[in-house]
Amino acid sequence: VSVEAAGEGAAWALGGGATGACGASDPQDPTCARLTLTGTLREQTSSAQLQRATASLGARHPLAPWLAAGGAHTGGGYFELEIDEVWLLDHYGGPTRISVAEYTQCARLPPMVQR
Repeated sequence: VSVEAAGEGAAWALGGGATGACGASDPQDPTCARLTLTGTLREQTSSAQLQRATASLGARHPLAPWLAAGGAHTGGGYFELEIDEVWLLDHYGGPTRISVAEYTQCARLPPMVQR
């Protein structure tokens, strides 16, 4: 993501096929859950935001410390997706829309780096 992308719309899709959660099922089959988050990219500029982003990236990619140092492929910036819509496709018949409030209140795994 480049700095020029800040303020632009973006989508991030997470599929169960990538985690092995769908077993032998086709990852493109609607019964293999897929979550899509859409929203606006916001560049992280405060020192607290940048410290959190650097620590999170370093924790998730410990064998590539150059990533957290702002490698050329990162565009030198860190961004957060300000979520506008959440869609869950986990069965035939189209996606289910989930409110952002409902999505952010659900139980989640502990983050690798605490805020």
